[in-house]
Amino acid sequence: MSNRFLGPEVGRGAKITKEFGSISAYVGHAAQSEPNAAAQQETVIQFMYPELPVSKRSWWLVVETEGGVDLCWIDPGLNVDLYVSTDLRTMISIWMGLTTVRKEGAKVILTGNREVAAKIQVWLGLSPFAIEPKRVAA
Repeated sequence: MSNRFLGPEVGRGAKITKEFGSISAYVGHAAQSEPNAAAQQETVIQFMYPELPVSKRSWWLVVETEGGVDLCWIDPGLNVDLYVSTDLRTMISIWMGLTTVRKEGAKVILTGNREVAAKIQVWLGLSPFAIEPKRVAA
């Protein structure tokens, strides 16, 4: 493990520090959701959030064939299999189960390997909170 990764404990979503904020909490969950969906070979997915500051705009998931998943906030220097570009609000809505990649259509731009793109919804999974009933104060 090199210093370009947040580290195995963060990359696998077990511990996400407050300093990285909600974007890393989301991407950290994505890293642990369904790694075998595209892991016939090492797979790299780059998430791009154009509206965020440059330092928080790009995140990479590196999925190894043995099932290991690393979340990178610095370009790991590997060939990217799939680029996912959308705004953070849309991605959070997908993750919370309020919508899907398919329903969002042009708001989620997928560029790259078609097989990986076809499985992106499986890769993203759902937040553990997505299955909770909505609780509204009366």
